[in-house]
Amino acid sequence: MQNSEVAQYAKADASELINLTQVWANIVSGKRLIFIITLFFFSLSSVYIFLKKPVYQSDAYITVVEREYVQKLVNWDSVLDRQERYTPEYLFERFKQNISSRSMLRKFFITHIYNASLTNTSLKELASPKKDMDEAFEEFYDGFFIEESSKYSVGHYLLVSLELKFTADKAQALLNDYISQVRNKTRLEVLESIKSEQETRIDQLQRKIRTMKEIAKLQKLDRLAQLDEAIAISRSLNLEEPPELGAKATIQGVASQGLPLYYLGYRLLEAERKVLDERQSNEPFIVGLREAQEQVALLRSYDLGIDDFLSINIDQSASFGEKVKPKTLLVLVFSVMFGLLLGILTAFLMGFLKSLKEKM
Repeated sequence: MQNSEVAQYAKADASELINLTQVWANIVSGKRLIFIITLFFFSLSSVYIFLKKPVYQSDAYITVVEREYVQKLVNWDSVLDRQERYTPEYLFERFKQNISSRSMLRKFFITHIYNASLTNTSLKELASPKKDMDEAFEEFYDGFFIEESSKYSVGHYLLVSLELKFTADKAQALLNDYISQVRNKTRLEVLESIKSEQETRIDQLQRKIRTMKEIAKLQKLDRLAQLDEAIAISRSLNLEEPPELGAKATIQGVASQGLPLYYLGYRLLEAERKVLDERQSNEPFIVGLREAQEQVALLRSYDLGIDDFLSINIDQSASFGEKVKPKTLLVLVFSVMFGLLLGILTAFLMGFLKSLKEKM
């Protein structure tokens, strides 16, 4: 009984060995077929790599600008006597909003790529006349990436990447152009904001000054009317001089005790009226007028140009485009592996069919 089982196991092992040997024999006999299939897929992938328009990626790193480069903006906050608004962090956030703007990227695409493709043959690959503008833009937009580092990490930065079916230097140039355009737009927005604030503050102060002058003119007329009435009363009472205490004491009494104005006597009242009537300007007597005029002069003296500050720091300008598609090595390795696998399966299947035919 035991000898019979041993014989069966030995027979099974021999059968498996024969099967494995047969498989290997089929592979060896079909090596030419395997080589041809592998070579075919390798050649096919090579043709694909050769014909496929390469995609290049260019990267740029943006960081927060140093405080010294926005000092004139800080000075403006000082002129307005308010808490700092135009900080480096504020400018960085403003730039980030602009560069992330889909509408701004679309304008750049239409101006620098789509319209230019009508005359520039090097751009027709991305924006050919056969492509709808929206379709071409979506393809362009899919290759635009923005990545921000953690605000709490060392070296807070913004990574801007652009993938394009151009040459490596063209991808680099376009990304640099776009970053430059966004940077200038950010600075122009800040300039327009400051100019608007400047004009608004000056207008407010000028209206305040005009109001102060008009009020002073009315106050002068009111005083003249008061003096005319007091003079008429004092003359009707034949009160030429202040009674009892003399002019100085009586003037103080009128001012502090609320006595009628005619108590001063018509001689003093007429003298005051004459001087007041001959006054050429009320400005020296308007409280707060010179301070307001000084503020207007200070606001007008503030001058800021686009080259007087930076919105961001370009830590690394757009790099020379790196080829990212197609991935040559990956495509070739995959094609060889697929060709080998398919060739082995084909050789095995053909050997199996051949042996099956021989048995029949």
